[in-house]
Amino acid sequence: MNKVFSSLIASGLILGAAGVAQAETDLSLLFDNTVKMTAVTGGTEMETTFKFNQDNTVDLVMALPSGGEREAQGTWEVRGEELCTKFTGGPQGEAEMCNPVAEMAGAAPGDKWEFSPSDAITIKGEVIAGR
Repeated sequence: MNKVFSSLIASGLILGAAGVAQAETDLSLLFDNTVKMTAVTGGTEMETTFKFNQDNTVDLVMALPSGGEREAQGTWEVRGEELCTKFTGGPQGEAEMCNPVAEMAGAAPGDKWEFSPSDAITIKGEVIAGR
């Protein structure tokens, strides 16, 4: 489970706002909405929601396969073409991860995407209207 959580954090956080190329890193549409990421690995799906805030904070809620949820809070910032996030409360304590921001730039409610950060995991993402 920690590996999936780490993959969701690392790959799901392809988000950001402001930066060198504003059109390629603008996530202002996400601030009033929810990003849902679903990791699919070995036939198992694990859903995580992210709520990005204008003050560069982010809240994460991950549904656990055994039931219940795990929450983590963190911060985010765009550095060039990468979104860097730092979460606390996760299974690996506090860790910073940086990933390309392009997937989510300009994303609005109803937008969906899919990518595979490794051969073993596929991430499905979407923006859901509202918090």
